[in-house]
Amino acid sequence: MAGVYRLKPWKDKCLLVLGRWLGRRGISANAVTFVGLIGGLMASVLLWNRLFAVSLIFLVLSVFSDLLDGTTARCNGQVSLVGKLFDAVSDRLVETSWVGALIAIDRLPGRGIFLPLGSVLLLWCRYWAHRKGEETSYVLVTRFERITVMAGVLLIPW
Repeated sequence: MAGVYRLKPWKDKCLLVLGRWLGRRGISANAVTFVGLIGGLMASVLLWNRLFAVSLIFLVLSVFSDLLDGTTARCNGQVSLVGKLFDAVSDRLVETSWVGALIAIDRLPGRGIFLPLGSVLLLWCRYWAHRKGEETSYVLVTRFERITVMAGVLLIPW
């Protein structure tokens, strides 16, 4: 995993360029989040229909949109509490729908529904911290790691 993080400066630079480009064209960060949400939900539907390769393409679109929405908001002055909440809820919906699809096609035991529970609890904790005026910009596990674990579940012969 450490090798991936060496690419972070390059990734951040590319995302800044793309975020500014989207902002100049009037595309909001929330629109980018929406594209990610739709892509992630489509990935779940395709996974449910056992179209694994196509599902993976839509999941990559969703993850890329999730990487890009925050950068787009920051570099175009669009940061808002509504946007942060929309992004966080969208992420949880995609993760939960993906796990649900894995359970539906018997690639994950029913107890696997607990996989996204940690993400949902994190969202709840952040919501309450914001209500109390506390900072919650720290991240223990990024969406990249969460999706990597969930995608890896496809490789496990249950």
